[in-house]
Amino acid sequence: MTFDLGIVPDGAQRGAAYDAINAEALRAFVWAMPDRRELVVLDWQHPAYRFRPANQALTWQAEWKVPVYPDGDYFAFLSEDFSEGTFGHPWEKTICVLGERLVTSFGRSLATWLPIKRENGRSA
Repeated sequence: MTFDLGIVPDGAQRGAAYDAINAEALRAFVWAMPDRRELVVLDWQHPAYRFRPANQALTWQAEWKVPVYPDGDYFAFLSEDFSEGTFGHPWEKTICVLGERLVTSFGRSLATWLPIKRENGRSA
């Protein structure tokens, strides 16, 4: 399920959307995928690394090394088998949610305030 971030205007609304998407993604990573202790994070400009959602959630005011919200680079948070995760596309201004558990959790949450651009690879 791919969501259109192009509707989010610059300024305070963009900052709020950035924070909301990162927070909601973290909630979904922890609650919808409790068996996934680590995700692989890919940022096309930097080395990949392992991300532990529960550690991020338990760290007071933790900074995101790489955010889920695409802020100029391609960002992917993926399970090791690539069956679940997110992919942020900065120029298309979209975020794609992969895998049934994340679509059911994170995707449904995003669908309450962001337009769906594609579902199952087809234009919405």
